[in-house]
Amino acid sequence: MSGSHLRRRDEHYSVYESEVGRWTPSQQSGSYGEYRYTDVPSHRGGKEQVENALDLLFRRKWTILISFIIVLAGAATYSFTRTPRYEASSYVSVDLGTRTIIDAAPSGVGDNLFARSDRTLPGEIRLLQISDQLQTRVAQRIAAIQNGISLNDNSETIENLTAGLRSGRVEFYPERQTENIIEIRGIGTNPEQAALLSKLYAEEYVQLTQQASLTYISALRQSLEDSESERLEELNDIEGQIRAYLSREGAVGLDLEGTRLVQQIASLETQQDDLGIKLRTEQALLDNLENEISSINPNIAARISSERLAAGLEQRIEDVQALLADEENDLSKILRANPGMRDRNLDVLEPYNRRIRLLRVEVDSLSTLYVAEATSLGASNSGQDGLTYLATLRQQASEKRILISGLEAQLEVVDTRLGGYQRELSDLPGQSMELTQLERSRLHAERLYQYVVERLQEARIAEESEPGYAQIIRTALIPILPVYPDPVRDLILGTLLGLLLGFGLAVIKEKLDNRIYQSRQVREQGFREIAVIPNLRPLIEKDHNGQEFMEVDGQRLSTSLVSLVNPISAASEAFRSVRTFTQFSQLDKNVQTMLISSPGMGEGKSTTAANLAIVMAQAGRKTLLIDADLRRPQQHRLFGLNRESGLVELISNGKTVDEASWKTFVDNLFVLTAHHSVGNSQENVDSEGEGENGHLVISNPSELLGSHGMDEFLKIVKGSFDTIIFDSPPVLAATDAALLSTKCDATIVVARTGYTKEGELDYTMEAFNDVGAKVMGVILNAFDISMAYGHKYRYRHYTKYGRYSKYGDSQNAGA
Repeated sequence: MSGSHLRRRDEHYSVYESEVGRWTPSQQSGSYGEYRYTDVPSHRGGKEQVENALDLLFRRKWTILISFIIVLAGAATYSFTRTPRYEASSYVSVDLGTRTIIDAAPSGVGDNLFARSDRTLPGEIRLLQISDQLQTRVAQRIAAIQNGISLNDNSETIENLTAGLRSGRVEFYPERQTENIIEIRGIGTNPEQAALLSKLYAEEYVQLTQQASLTYISALRQSLEDSESERLEELNDIEGQIRAYLSREGAVGLDLEGTRLVQQIASLETQQDDLGIKLRTEQALLDNLENEISSINPNIAARISSERLAAGLEQRIEDVQALLADEENDLSKILRANPGMRDRNLDVLEPYNRRIRLLRVEVDSLSTLYVAEATSLGASNSGQDGLTYLATLRQQASEKRILISGLEAQLEVVDTRLGGYQRELSDLPGQSMELTQLERSRLHAERLYQYVVERLQEARIAEESEPGYAQIIRTALIPILPVYPDPVRDLILGTLLGLLLGFGLAVIKEKLDNRIYQSRQVREQGFREIAVIPNLRPLIEKDHNGQEFMEVDGQRLSTSLVSLVNPISAASEAFRSVRTFTQFSQLDKNVQTMLISSPGMGEGKSTTAANLAIVMAQAGRKTLLIDADLRRPQQHRLFGLNRESGLVELISNGKTVDEASWKTFVDNLFVLTAHHSVGNSQENVDSEGEGENGHLVISNPSELLGSHGMDEFLKIVKGSFDTIIFDSPPVLAATDAALLSTKCDATIVVARTGYTKEGELDYTMEAFNDVGAKVMGVILNAFDISMAYGHKYRYRHYTKYGRYSKYGDSQNAGA
């Protein structure tokens, strides 16, 4: 029973099992219409899911392929028609912290932005982006190239190059792996343009920094030279005052106590000046950092104090530093009162030293915690790109605050110590005090002069060798491939998007398409599948060159009668499987009359009825095929018969049954056409004659088929024929089929693959069940392997109609 795929049938024929489910009868055992299909646990598991997926892809392959081609063609068109863009990068190393900040620079130097060293790397990049000075210099270089370059005297190359320089652009980026390298990226429409733009900007930037640095140092040198003269004159004046005082008072010089005080005060004043300079420098740097942080996130300062520093870290650091300053001040007082104790390392100093060490450790620990907290706060307020930069700025600002706090504490200690020495100085006798004051001024002026001289020497050396704070570490190379468009990337993306779109459309179409493509869908609706008939069109194309009709011994036959014209084909075997099913589906009852119908037109019911009648006759059964489709009869066309007298005439006019007139050239096969051809007058024929497509229109076919005359006719033919097959109209088109099914032993519904909808099949089955018809099952007709893949092993035999079609052929016996 290959046509039904039945695996087992028990002796009472009450349970039928298929590969993925089972048929069970309800109350009336043996009634075709009462059998329903129910799922049972499948042994195939995930394999069937894979097959279903392959089936969908195979059936919707053209949707996927067309979508894929369209998207890929669009991506290729976009990629290959865009103007190419080339990029070339030069890398410049910058060191913005090598000089004193602008507050210490001479007057007028601050007007040159490239002479400033108080910026961060992002600030320097921003300056490069907006600098008119840099753009002007590059424009001048471009003009010089346009007027003076000689590229092998190729004017076209020169024109392309200069046009590219005018149309290209330059972008500046911080190099991600380092903190002091700027990438200068040239972008142009050809590789030479991009490389030259990057090279010009890098060279002019470095030259600007060199010139700015040189201007800065030259101005600083001139300022230091002026200051040297002033300091030298001041020192000479004070020394003259000391000589005059000694000559006038007859004094020899300072005593030991006065000398000690002068040296201590001068040393402290020098420390005071140094600390003051450092404090102003660090405060200026902190102000710059805070301004830059505020420009990135205006709320950052408020968040610092409210979210993290509210815990008291900053205040605690200041308190500990104040305690440290007090301890250092106490130690200084002891050492000042007992100068010899410093060298003797007495145990009395150890408690002070231990407390100082502990306080310094605590300051370091609190400072580390403070920096970590501030850094995490910065990280919580930026995106990924700005996070690192903002966190770095916050860490630098935190370190500056700690350093400033420490400098203030040290300056306070120095001020305290200096005040103590000054009080000691005021206790000296008048003459000693005046001389001590003069010596103190001389020593201070001498140290200032020495400081200016040292700075002047450094400025002169730097002026001769100043390279600037920017240096080119790699010059742009001419790129080989464009960065835009990227054909490989675009084609890969086009491929992925095309496949994704194709698969998406395939799934959508599959969900919206409720047509039947596989026998599985028939079973899932709860209907029995009798057989799967392959699509006959490929076989007709192959054997008959696509002709609809052929001549056999002078008889005009339809080539769709494969059971007759090609009896060893797979399609013929499928019709034989239907014959086997109808013969053995119920052993306790003979199926003599069968109705063949379909939900709608064009689903192959007439062809199926004709081929089924042929295989029945070939099996030795005397078979009568009645064309009961009185609206659009087809059997006379398929068999090439003359419609001398048909079913309508026999029923309505009471003509005598003449079996001999129905006989065909096929043994045991008799065909009764629907009615007489146009031109004959009879009852029940519409006055308009032939209807659409040349078919005679009957005014009341339903009443005719349900009439007493029809019942009498059936009684007569049942006594003469073994099998009677009715070809009825479609169920959705007329009620003829439902009416006629009540007079038959079995009803078979034909559904066309890829044409019949699930709802139409369900409605057809309900219509038959409503009138109590004995529905044997569904034949899935015109199965096309291109509409399904992998779901049933037997489908592969229908692909070429020939894997087994030559079985038994004497010409291929040795194959």
